[in-house]
Amino acid sequence: MDLNGNNNNLPIEEQLVEANRKINELLAEQQKMLKNHSSNGEENFQSLRDEIIKLEKKLANATEEKEYYKRHFHGENHHQIGGNINGSPHNGNSSKFINYYSDDFGKELLLANKRKYQLESRVKQLEIELKDAQQRSVRLSELFELEKAQNARLDAELLEAHKDCLETRHQLDEAVLQGNIFPLLNSVSSKEELQQYELRERLKNVEKDYQNKLEELNEAKSKVEWRLGEVMQMYNDTKWRLGEVEALLAHRDWQLEQEKKNYQKLLENNSNNKPSISDEIQRLNEEIVKKTEEKNCADWRIGELIQLWNDAKWRVGELEAETTHRSTLLDEAHHKIGELERRLEGHLPSINSELNSFKQLGGINGALIVKREPRNDRNKWTLMTIENSLKMPLQKIFLETTSNGDKDIFLIGSFLNWECALICDPIEGNPNKKGVLLELPVGRHEFCFICEGIWYTESQYGDCWNDFGTKNNWIFIN
Repeated sequence: MDLNGNNNNLPIEEQLVEANRKINELLAEQQKMLKNHSSNGEENFQSLRDEIIKLEKKLANATEEKEYYKRHFHGENHHQIGGNINGSPHNGNSSKFINYYSDDFGKELLLANKRKYQLESRVKQLEIELKDAQQRSVRLSELFELEKAQNARLDAELLEAHKDCLETRHQLDEAVLQGNIFPLLNSVSSKEELQQYELRERLKNVEKDYQNKLEELNEAKSKVEWRLGEVMQMYNDTKWRLGEVEALLAHRDWQLEQEKKNYQKLLENNSNNKPSISDEIQRLNEEIVKKTEEKNCADWRIGELIQLWNDAKWRVGELEAETTHRSTLLDEAHHKIGELERRLEGHLPSINSELNSFKQLGGINGALIVKREPRNDRNKWTLMTIENSLKMPLQKIFLETTSNGDKDIFLIGSFLNWECALICDPIEGNPNKKGVLLELPVGRHEFCFICEGIWYTESQYGDCWNDFGTKNNWIFIN
């Protein structure tokens, strides 16, 4: 009986031993990975910091040398220029030479400083990225501490399971001594199966969690190593560019020495019977005054052009407002025309019916009717034809003539069958003209004017011969 109990407990103990072995292997691998990663990150960070300190020292030395040469160069220039003014006169070309080469060297120094500042900012950026890598290493350490806590919790659970196994064995031994082995074996077997199932599930969950954490740590490690590789590449590029800057500064120093020698030779060759620098300065001052006057004139002209431009914009605004107002009036007129056309269409049936009634009642088809209407102390004659109005509308036309003072002028024509005459009215705004407004049907019409019994024609209208050997005016209505 005791042998059977030991055989039942062996698989559980073996599983516990196997689980402890796997957990210890995972912990050892994780600790090893974190130590390697931390040590590599610290070594890389320390090496980068050392290189950055070296680069800063090189930049400081280069800056000091540049400032020294700059002060030395400007001090000699001021000394030589002062000696020229107080001593023997020199040519104006020497001042141009000084300005040219000092400006050229100043530009080169500015470019070198600009590249130096760019490299310094690049180094600072690399420092920031190294700090980020260090922070990531700290975060990984924190994750490692969390994993250690979780491992301790799992160890406690395993210890508790081991205690349960020992208690079960003790109960089994007591049951063997008392002879109640079968019920206890059944309960122990069911309990062992449940514990085995729970333990297997726990081990699966633990292995799955460790696998996930291990994958995350490997991925984080690969990212940090990739980023450190990029930082090292940037650092090497920065070192190479700093070498270029140092070489450029050395080349510029050599050029400065050569130009100083050339300048000394030029001063020695051009030191006799030449105009002084003061004359050159006076000429430059006169040119400055002249350029200032030209600038003032240009500013004055610009002010006038700005005023004209503002006036033009104001006028354009007025024209736009007037255009908008006229567009509004035009829209209102079109709207009114549309209303009148609609009203006319509404009245057309009644007008046609009245005209048809006139045609049926009257016996004067095709004849002209002269309708008399009162007008002050005389009669005004208007013309209307029923026949043509039924077929097509009449056309309004204004016939005018030159007036001779206040004399009455009459109009007579074929459209009145030459039986009566119409008096011409004065035209407003033109006192030398008189005329009359007619509504004539389509066709050719002849007419003439009468003043004090004399028949005459107007040159602005076409003329033709009549049956009496005189001329009439004529018009054609389409």
